[in-house]
Amino acid sequence: MVLVDMRCTLEFWAVALGVALLGLLPAGCDRANTGSGPVVMLPTASISTDRVERDTDWAQWRGGQAGAVSVAGDLPLSWDRNSAFRWKVAVRGRGNSSPVVLGDRIVLTSVVKENNSSCLAVLCFSRTDGTLLWTKHLDLPLGRTHAKNGYASTTAALDENGIYCSFGACGLYCLDWNGEVRWHVGLSQFEQKWGAASSPILFGNAVIQLCDGENGSFLAAWDKDSGTELWRTIRSSTGCWTTPVVVQAGIGLRKRHELIVNGSGSRAGSIGTVTAYDPRDGKIFWYAQGTTDIPCPTAITGEGFVVSTSGANGPIFSIRTGGQGNVTESHVAWRYPSGGSDVSTGVIEGKRLFLVSERGIASCYQVITGKQIWQTRLRGDFSASLVVGSGRVYATSEQGNIYVFEAADQFHLLATNSMGERCLATPALIENTIYIRTAMHLYCIGKPLDQAADTLAGVKQPVGSDLVAASENGIASPIGSRVPDQ
Repeated sequence: MVLVDMRCTLEFWAVALGVALLGLLPAGCDRANTGSGPVVMLPTASISTDRVERDTDWAQWRGGQAGAVSVAGDLPLSWDRNSAFRWKVAVRGRGNSSPVVLGDRIVLTSVVKENNSSCLAVLCFSRTDGTLLWTKHLDLPLGRTHAKNGYASTTAALDENGIYCSFGACGLYCLDWNGEVRWHVGLSQFEQKWGAASSPILFGNAVIQLCDGENGSFLAAWDKDSGTELWRTIRSSTGCWTTPVVVQAGIGLRKRHELIVNGSGSRAGSIGTVTAYDPRDGKIFWYAQGTTDIPCPTAITGEGFVVSTSGANGPIFSIRTGGQGNVTESHVAWRYPSGGSDVSTGVIEGKRLFLVSERGIASCYQVITGKQIWQTRLRGDFSASLVVGSGRVYATSEQGNIYVFEAADQFHLLATNSMGERCLATPALIENTIYIRTAMHLYCIGKPLDQAADTLAGVKQPVGSDLVAASENGIASPIGSRVPDQ
């Protein structure tokens, strides 16, 4: 059992919230302790916040607001690799990026062989039947990477006007829905010996990317339409593989959006920080110390707080949003000194927080108090993040087993589903359907196709009137109407 460092009770939350509303929390920011540096602003920087995500989309890393929670009412529970899936298609190349879905389109990134060379690629599939609509070959991979990571681990972000994908040192790309590159921002100065894994996210009219390398780390935003840089904040971090997440903090007139980066790295291996930035201009709102060095998990979002976990069995702690400056003492609600996952991001469902460690230790905590409710062991190693739907938690092991258990105060394993292949990507849960990327295939597991087609008929599609015809005209490289199973 891990002892909880109970740093606040429910009464503390109520009192601290009252203090925040009165505007009495300490102001100012000691930049020397944040792991971050000055903001570089362009005079014309302007970010609106009117982007709306539909419940029928899973359009970026971990779905809407990176919460990894599906509103679907009847997700599949049990299956195996010999089941009659709605469809199953082979995926060219290698990649760990997760499937993202918008309308009737699914997008993956991969590294494929082209003319005897490795080539970065974006693949677009039909959600209805798995048809590969087009493949867009980009550039040769740049820089170093870890064997487990590879060059296509970051998940794309989608909206009706484009596909936004990041490939580390090769940069950030925006493609239209015909597979044509609209703009490209090179990031050759950004390199880490273990490669890149932070995915781009969308906020208003901006695409935001964390670029933490061994040197020259920064967080930046670009205009989605033109690729013009809107702001850049220098970070002294030497490595962080988390994906930022935007949360809404405060109430009434004090309501604001906060861009949360879960951790930072240093050459000395010192304590890292969770930092909240203003997504409109990159300025720092607050920071809290306590992560291990160079973390991977994304901050887990709740109503008025975020939970930080960090690798190598590092700390787990809850931070109330809406602060200013160093909030380590004022806004950290509870803390465990160890137990954090190495790569996998946990999930919040209702009043419960669920985590799984790299070695398969699954845990459930009370969100408000941090009290551990239960802990058990699942078989296998875990890099994919947890997702929730239909009152169940889906946990995907690297060995390709998907464990389904109740999102409840007692552990109850409902099913174990074998995909028969290695799996590091996080599933997408949408419209009573699960999309799963394994080492070699993309699976659609859900209700019959005729019912799915009825559902998709009412969903607004991405811009791009004739994707197949466009690929045949040379905008992208077609690989046939459907990739045969391998």
